[in-house]
Amino acid sequence: MSERGPLESALPVITAAGLRARLEGGAGGWFLLDTRPLAEFEKGHVPGSFHCPVHELSKRARLLPPKGWTVIVVGEAGKRGVAGALFLVLAGWTGVALLEGGWPAWDGPVETGPPRPLSEAHPRKPPGWVDPP
Repeated sequence: MSERGPLESALPVITAAGLRARLEGGAGGWFLLDTRPLAEFEKGHVPGSFHCPVHELSKRARLLPPKGWTVIVVGEAGKRGVAGALFLVLAGWTGVALLEGGWPAWDGPVETGPPRPLSEAHPRKPPGWVDPP
């Protein structure tokens, strides 16, 4: 793996082993976001991942989970995942981490197929709840 640049160094990372442990632990309060192109995501992704290409994050940020959740970003080993993680940090998410080495570093179970809708990322709202305008 290449040396991390100054922007990448500002981001916390999680190893593939650490992510596998989270998946196996089943604890809530965290979210897995894959920023690769759709065709790459459909060929294979970490089980339970949601998909949003990095260039659509600003348009779809309202669909992401609450800003207090931990968001683990998966991209290729290059800059796409870094760009997605930095966008989230700048937009106010406080618990952002980047999968170290990106998708090529993932050695755990793999799912294939289309992504789940991002709307499923939000916790259910109480009955009668109305979103503010």
